Amino acid sequence: MKNQEENSKNQNLSRWWRRGLVIILLLEFAILIWVTAGSYYREQKPPVPGKVSDSSGLVIFTNTDIQNGQKIFLKKALMDNGSIWGHGAYMGPDFSAQYLHNLAEEINKYLAAGKYNTDFSELTRDQKESLVGLTGDFLAKNRYNHENLHFPMKTELKSHPRIHH
Repeated sequence: MKNQEENSKNQNLSRWWRRGLVIILLLEFAILIWVTAGSYYREQKPPVPGKVSDSSGLVIFTNTDIQNGQKIFLKKALMDNGSIWGHGAYMGPDFSAQYLHNLAEEINKYLAAGKYNTDFSELTRDQKESLVGLTGDFLAKNRYNHENLHFPMKTELKSHPRIHH
């Protein structure tokens, strides 16, 4: 019994382990609070255009449309449901996913017409699979133009109005 008490005394951690742990935790929480409440991140805002138009000058949507959409998003508390809780679709529609799906379909049609000179639905399975890879490459390219906020591709323009509120 005496040997067990001596062994447990020898196995106790020094005071520096506890101090080191407290110091690390304090530093981590200080950084977390700074990042969360810091004004640097609050001042960083994405650019919101006054209007977005197609290449002919027809206005697709305006800043007011964007703000109204944000109000609906906030009203229904959809900010992070899909990514954090995983049930955003129960709270409201996922417009981003719907838009990307529509855009991918339009790009498939566009690429099928350009590469095979036919409609996407008439292609063979292998041809469709080859276009799916090209669609990913097509979507990965950044076509954002800050000077003139136009939809650069007709495929994007076609996919936009298909989203139903």
